Amino acid sequence: VSSETSKFSSNLTSIVSFLATIVGVFYFSMLLWVVNLFRMQPRVFKRDYSQHLQLYAPFVYIFIVINSLVETACASWLLVQHIHQQAYPDSPSRSALQLIIFCSCWTLFTAGFLTIMFIHPTWSTHPVASVGSQTIWVIVTLGVWVAGATILACELPAQCISVAYCSQIRALFGL
Repeated sequence: VSSETSKFSSNLTSIVSFLATIVGVFYFSMLLWVVNLFRMQPRVFKRDYSQHLQLYAPFVYIFIVINSLVETACASWLLVQHIHQQAYPDSPSRSALQLIIFCSCWTLFTAGFLTIMFIHPTWSTHPVASVGSQTIWVIVTLGVWVAGATILACELPAQCISVAYCSQIRALFGL
C-alpha cells in the first residue's frame, strides 16, 4: 500500500507540474505576442507617468501571475493528496483549500487577462484596462485572498504534530 501511495503521489506531482508548465508557457507566449504587437504599433503617451506605468506595470502583473500559478499548483496538489489519502483535518480545511484554489485561479486568469489588455496597442484604450477598473480588481482580489487565508489560518492548529502535510499548508501562506 505504501509503494502504491508513493507512486500515486509521484505521478500526481508530475501531472500538476506539467499542467502548471503548460499554463505558464501559454501565458508567456501570449505575452510575447502582445509585446511584439506593441513594438510594431507603439502608443504615444500624453503624460510622463503614463510612460512609467506602461513600462513597470507589466512586471508587477507577471510577478502576480507567476505567484498565482505556483499557488494554484501547490494548493491543487495538496487537495488531491488529501482526497486520495482521506487525510483531511476536517471539512472546513477542505473548504479553505478549495477557496485558495479559487483565489489563485481567479488571480491567474484575471491578472493574465489584464496584462494583455494593458500592453496591447488597441485593447489598452478599453475601459477594462483603465487604472480605475484595475484598482477595483485589486480590492476585490485582495478581499478574496484575505478571506481564503483567514479561513485556512483558523483551521490550521498552532502545532503541526497531528496535521498531515502541515509544511505544505504553511508554504501556501508563504506564497
